Amino acid sequence: MPNVLSSISSSQNPKARYALAKASNRIFARILDAAIVLILSFGVAIIIVVTDKAGIKAALNLQQTWRYLLMSLISTIIFVFYFLLLPYLTKGKTIAFFMFKLRIYNLIPTKNFFINLVKREFFLWIVVVFANLVLGITLCTMSSNDAADFLKRLMQSDDNAKTSQASVVIFQVLYAIGAILLLFVVIHMCINNKRRCFIDHISDTVVIKLVDISSNESNSSSNTKIGGRRRNYGLPGEIIGSAESEIDSL
Repeated sequence: MPNVLSSISSSQNPKARYALAKASNRIFARILDAAIVLILSFGVAIIIVVTDKAGIKAALNLQQTWRYLLMSLISTIIFVFYFLLLPYLTKGKTIAFFMFKLRIYNLIPTKNFFINLVKREFFLWIVVVFANLVLGITLCTMSSNDAADFLKRLMQSDDNAKTSQASVVIFQVLYAIGAILLLFVVIHMCINNKRRCFIDHISDTVVIKLVDISSNESNSSSNTKIGGRRRNYGLPGEIIGSAESEIDSL
């Protein structure tokens, strides 16, 4: 499903105008998306935990360790659906992107949009999701006591835990890499503000914000160059005037 819209004039569609999305809009949208996914994952985890014999009061000491794997599998499915399948099916929108009027646009229509989404999300979520999945598999192979011991060591809440320090460090490094990559993306996004950050470049995408033609925003001027010649950037609809120089630099 290519992420492509035909060129639509402002007279045909009053919402066919757009600007490059600001860093603040993108970051707040990401925070809201993350909150939605975490709430869903946490809710599923609670349901899985309370049905175990140990109950929610001893959440780390589950008697049936396959439940750790089930939690990691379901959380992985939620992340994949929300950050990959949902924007693929909606042509670049998540729930938060819809609320902020943002959209991920595929700059090269001939390239597979889903593959480009995977490239985008790899540095934001996929590293952590992969670590969670491997953690679930690891805990599933342990006894109840060893699994609880491993989690306590991982969270550094039990200095007397007997689990091998090396195996715990591997997971801590994976989570640390995920956090560092996310921090780098946020910083790079803020520095570039309305320009593309590195995840946009490696995925051949750009995040745009739809602007109603009747908007009172100061940058809602028409999409023309001096002399009245129309610009054609290969993006959907018309770009608003103040963003022209930034699109030129893409």
